[in-house]
Amino acid sequence: MKRRDVISLSIAYMMTVSVTAVCIGVSFCGTDIRRGCAAEAVACEETYFQLSQAIVNHDVEQVRRLVGLPGMDVNKQDWDGESFLQIAAAEGNPDVVKCLLAVPGIDVNRAGMGGETPLYLAAWNEHIECAKLLLARPGINTSEWNPLSLVTILNDIQGVNLLIQSGADVNGADKNGCFPLYWACWLGRTECAMLLASTPGIKLNAATAEGESALCAAATAGHTDCVQLLLSLPGIEVDKPNEDGESPLSQAVAYGYTESAKLLLNAGGDANQADKDGNTPLFRAALYNHPECVQLLLSAGAEADVCNKDGQTPLFIAAGDGNKDCLNLLLRAGADVNKADAGGQTPLIVAAMNGYADCVDILLKHGALVNRTDEHGKTALYWAARCGNAECVRLLKNKGAN
Repeated sequence: MKRRDVISLSIAYMMTVSVTAVCIGVSFCGTDIRRGCAAEAVACEETYFQLSQAIVNHDVEQVRRLVGLPGMDVNKQDWDGESFLQIAAAEGNPDVVKCLLAVPGIDVNRAGMGGETPLYLAAWNEHIECAKLLLARPGINTSEWNPLSLVTILNDIQGVNLLIQSGADVNGADKNGCFPLYWACWLGRTECAMLLASTPGIKLNAATAEGESALCAAATAGHTDCVQLLLSLPGIEVDKPNEDGESPLSQAVAYGYTESAKLLLNAGGDANQADKDGNTPLFRAALYNHPECVQLLLSAGAEADVCNKDGQTPLFIAAGDGNKDCLNLLLRAGADVNKADAGGQTPLIVAAMNGYADCVDILLKHGALVNRTDEHGKTALYWAARCGNAECVRLLKNKGAN
């Protein structure tokens, strides 16, 4: 949801308009009047382009100078409907936002084509000071947010408590499908999470449109205090997956959050729960090279030779990505060094293909079959040579590859 992609496109669009204006001046230069109109259009668009650049570059003095020019329309929107205030709110510089808010006639609620207002962008991107500046503005529209979500994002504990006591909807979703407890756990607002979680009627296992629960959010973001809080509550679903079938444990180990993973396993988290592609948490720990998490999962009973839908094992994944520490741990746990995927490729073949000489060496020392072929009849030596991996070729030949 970050807006830098939109900002870049917006600036590119303004440059295109400037060039178009120049072309109009050349193509229809039968009179001086037309040339003058084209020149004026270029100057105008160039000024807007400069303002966009100044906002992105956080150049407060340049922004102040440009918005003060005669005829400057601070509410001008680009092709995507983005206003300057929206860009500033997404960028997150409070001084730039303050500068724009001081301009008479600024529309604080103008939304883009996606319906995102400046307040929405500031809050979504966790630009707290910018959000506070916008909230202090008379007439600001907060309808796209559950007010309880908004004060949670702002980490306003007093505001959270006040709204709860006033009967605010603790389960109400925002325009983006997120709810207060999700925000508290995603952002690590532990005190807010405690208040929300203890409120009668709270749905602890509610999920966003993407299937993310509050526990999944806390595990993904590595907020161990929030993970611990949620796991202490009766009725929490430890293994509730998101829309891709990824459990909180799978998310925690993917990002290397060992402490959160320990808490989840101790609470009964399933070390072998697979996602929609058949990948268990062990796959993700091996893929993203988190050896501590690999060891933790193996100690908790994770299957070392489990296959995903492509017939790949965690060992295959580690070898293919050059993650030698994870590779060693899996081999010590008894992983089959010669187990091939659906295409007949072994860990040795994929390691040689990708040029991971250290992994090739480890696999050979653990009994990898040097002349084993894939479904196309190609060996590890063939792939190493074809891909120009000289050190892998040397290691394979020393083991009798042909």
